[in-house]
Amino acid sequence: MSPPSGSSGQRRVRPHTRFVVPTALPVEVDRIHVHSLIARAGAARVVLFVAPSGYGKTTALAQWARHQTTPVVWLRLTGEHRDPKALLSDLAQASAAAEVSTEHWDQVSLLDLSREQFIAALAADLNAHDTDLTFVLDGGEQLGSDAALALAHLLTELGEGHRLFMAQHDASPFSAAPFLARGEGLLVAASDLRFSPVDTRTAAQELGAQLQTSTTVQEQYQGWPAGSMLALHTHQSPTPVSATALVEDMVRTLPPQLVRTLPHLAVLDTWSAEDANALGVVLPQGWLDDLLRAGLPLTPLGEGKFAPHDVVLELLTGQLKHDVAAWQALHLKAGQQAEAQGWPYSAVRHYVQAGREDLAMRLAEELVPRWARAAEWLLAREALEPVPSVRLTASLRSILALAFLETGETERGRVLAQEQVRLAPTPTAHLTLGLDAYRAGDLPSMLQHIEAGLALATEQREVIQLLRFKAIYLHGAGQIEEGLAAATEATRRAETVGDASLKIAALSVRAYILEQRQERDLALRDHERAYQAARQLGLTNRLMPIVDRMARLYVAKGRVDEAGEVLEDFLLSCEKSYPLGIPITQRALAHVRHVQGRTSDGVQLARDAFEGLLHQENATAALSTLDYFFYTELLSGQQAEAVKAFNRVQILTGQDKSKLDVTTWTKIRLIRAYLAYVDGGLRDALAFVQEVIDEDWKTHSTRNILAELLKAEILRRESRLGRSEASTVAEALRERPEDVADVRMVHPHFEPLLREFVKRGWSADVFQHLLDQCASTANAAPRLRLHLTTLGRVQATLNDQEIRLGHVSAVEALVYRVLHPTARQDELADEVWGGADLKRARQSGHTARSTLNGAFREGAKLLNMPLAADLIRPSRGRRNPEWVFNDSVRISCDALAILESSDPREVLRQYGGTFFVDSTSEWVTHYREVIHKHVVQVLHEGATLTESSDPHTALAWLVKAADLAQTHEAFERVMTLGRRMGEAALSRAAEQAIYALKAGEVTTLSRLHSLN
Repeated sequence: MSPPSGSSGQRRVRPHTRFVVPTALPVEVDRIHVHSLIARAGAARVVLFVAPSGYGKTTALAQWARHQTTPVVWLRLTGEHRDPKALLSDLAQASAAAEVSTEHWDQVSLLDLSREQFIAALAADLNAHDTDLTFVLDGGEQLGSDAALALAHLLTELGEGHRLFMAQHDASPFSAAPFLARGEGLLVAASDLRFSPVDTRTAAQELGAQLQTSTTVQEQYQGWPAGSMLALHTHQSPTPVSATALVEDMVRTLPPQLVRTLPHLAVLDTWSAEDANALGVVLPQGWLDDLLRAGLPLTPLGEGKFAPHDVVLELLTGQLKHDVAAWQALHLKAGQQAEAQGWPYSAVRHYVQAGREDLAMRLAEELVPRWARAAEWLLAREALEPVPSVRLTASLRSILALAFLETGETERGRVLAQEQVRLAPTPTAHLTLGLDAYRAGDLPSMLQHIEAGLALATEQREVIQLLRFKAIYLHGAGQIEEGLAAATEATRRAETVGDASLKIAALSVRAYILEQRQERDLALRDHERAYQAARQLGLTNRLMPIVDRMARLYVAKGRVDEAGEVLEDFLLSCEKSYPLGIPITQRALAHVRHVQGRTSDGVQLARDAFEGLLHQENATAALSTLDYFFYTELLSGQQAEAVKAFNRVQILTGQDKSKLDVTTWTKIRLIRAYLAYVDGGLRDALAFVQEVIDEDWKTHSTRNILAELLKAEILRRESRLGRSEASTVAEALRERPEDVADVRMVHPHFEPLLREFVKRGWSADVFQHLLDQCASTANAAPRLRLHLTTLGRVQATLNDQEIRLGHVSAVEALVYRVLHPTARQDELADEVWGGADLKRARQSGHTARSTLNGAFREGAKLLNMPLAADLIRPSRGRRNPEWVFNDSVRISCDALAILESSDPREVLRQYGGTFFVDSTSEWVTHYREVIHKHVVQVLHEGATLTESSDPHTALAWLVKAADLAQTHEAFERVMTLGRRMGEAALSRAAEQAIYALKAGEVTTLSRLHSLN
């Protein structure tokens, strides 16, 4: 048996027809125009065919795929591909069918891992393949939202050369917009897929229709391929007829027994004799041939299987529904077959259509733990939303309510959960309403639902989730010890049941409460434990609260750049696979940008986050985000914009203190204090701000830096400023060093106050340092300085301390990249490991990068400065990427410094001897010569410029240049200047060196003349 079209090599096993490029139709028009569009797009990473049914998307792609010489990985999508794991699994199988090794995927496919881990394994296999791959996914409208996110994430992990083609209807969750915006995509729309008059004439000739008929059909159907082909096949009169009516006419020409039984196949998306027999449908002998002769639009999939066109299924479905008993019996059989094949989503759909909600709900209940563990709330919604609410079980209705809430449909989630509580309360329904109340800042309602849920909960997962939120409530209510006890109990239970995801979630809450108790080292330890575990497991959803708090603690410890790196890395992860986390992460990054002095960036990030959180109806988080732009805008004359934002969030929170947690209430009062202050109401402002100060101290024993600054400024204006105000502000900064971000947001307004503190000698060192921080720019030098010494000896220093960077060839590769900023991996591999074949050289390059990253991390760790990112990462590019350096590390190299310098003194300071003295690499030998020639040239030019003003220095430079150059001209320059200066011994030595040079000997003059 020959390989599938577009693949290379012999197949070891017969692939499923889902993975095979469809064969040609009995009559089809060659879509030359469409193929030329693809060709003009060059190496577009994503080519999306978007058009309604009947525009020939599959046909055009299959024609294109059959003509490719490089491997084509074809996958026909089904309803099962709403599930990200099912999509990734079938992509792996389709790749294996195209002779791609799936070693990494095979190692993890049966494990209970996160989506990110599965994507990483599959990407590793695809990127290791020795030729470019083109993936063709037919039926993108079948994808679920989570699956579409997973596909987009996979594409970002694939190197250049790999491409994705997909055919889909308009209503598909996969969007090519990001790729189009970057110039990496091509959109083939319905207008591009229409038949041209030439196409219609060609089809008419193939089907034996008159050319005049083709002209009429072209006008009637406006180039719609399905309508045109059906009309030409049935030789319709020149009257527009719907596609369904044309297919119905075709069906009438079939044998009567086939006409009666054909609707029974409407429950299947592929047809074959085997499929019909499995369903118990008795069809006459040769029925598939009859369908093809009649011209029914079927796509041949190979192995005797065909995919009926949507218009065919639509017609037959309408006919079958008239026979309710047959409709339900056939769907029941189809559901049983789907369940046996491990296709739960298809089985649920069939069981619902069969009227067997009991079977559908049983299967859906089995999916719930997976949805919850992986936070696949979009998938849960898509699976359950089509089922009428009254048919769902209590637990599934509650899960659907939580899924609505977690995907931004807050009102729908709230209403459904309230309905469930009225009908039959469940722990999950109460959890949903408690979470909604928390986000709205309604603590009494939150507690009520948590306690009600705990009273009902019997499963450990439910208990742990409710305990987590109880801990959050207790903390918000100022009951710190009780909150810590609840979080610790949740962590203990999660460890007992072995649920790593819930343990991470509980641990992050516990760490947050420890932080509020000022036990910051313990808090950071717990945050970092949770962070590492969540990263290893790929649990992006669990990382969200962790990175937020961990970044703040890094800021407090002065590790500001590291905080930024953690957040930037997580923001990318959210954009790939967890959109719900984007605004929270933007808020945290806004805080870091303010600390860095990048105020405009901080304000913009906070504004973006604010809009996202309002869209999610997360009032509590939106109010916290307001801090990072409200005060900056208010105090810089943009009062109207700031007040408008405050009013928008206050509509959601309300002002009833009894329904708000302490943090929310104090934030609102502080905003009111600033508004009164700006309006000139100093007495009201002082009253508001004192309420904030008293409540914060009473509840959390902490000081709010913005409140203390405002109080002090009001007293300064009233000439009542005293030492106690300076002491309080200084103490607030000592308690929470990360609050320097808040000061930097408003420091232009409060700068006179801070200078007054310094002038009067009140904590002057604290406030002068603060003023210096606020005056510093965000473009400070990187935290880490890596210097590479290559001349005379090989050494690496990090912040002036020597570290080991691994084996010599790895260091050589690093230096080569420093000297060649645009070098790609293949060039680097060929130069440094030129003795190996390219594939082995690439592997050596990969190993060297890993070695350097590991050694560098160890070196940074010894300096108590662990990095959040590697020293080197590959740019996008599978076989030939660049090595991209970490922006937070300043890398210098003596060889590069010399080559970039024209100052003889700097050159001599850097020049320590031979470049990579023990290396035999060709590129090193070449660079030795380049460096020597450059040093000689710089010294000669310097001597020429300096000779008249400082002849002794000029002579010293000429001596060094002669020793390096070993040329007649260099020694002659020494001899000439030496005679002029009366250096007889040196002149004679230079003259002897010229004779020695002719004899092939090497002479060193430096010992005869001091270079000082």
